[in-house]
Amino acid sequence: MLRSSKPNVGVSAKEFAEFNEQLYYNDQLPEDRFELPVDIETAKVTTQEIKSVLELHYPANRSTGLSHMPTQCIKWLGHKTLPTIAEFINKSAIE
Repeated sequence: MLRSSKPNVGVSAKEFAEFNEQLYYNDQLPEDRFELPVDIETAKVTTQEIKSVLELHYPANRSTGLSHMPTQCIKWLGHKTLPTIAEFINKSAIE
């Protein structure tokens, strides 16, 4: 593990947490609630949407660095896998 050149930053973890709470916490905001969409079929991800996202947003020669299975690997699986990916997303996120 790398060591910082300044081990003491001048504020404790508790003080930092309290500062963040004062800065960001708002008890007046309504609580988030999840509600299923009325038209569930329209809310589902389609194979074409998966294809478009992969083609437009994830170059095949660059990793996003955020996953054990980089997005470009999904592109290498081929177009036959896109319906399965869409089904997986729909079942895990909506159904």
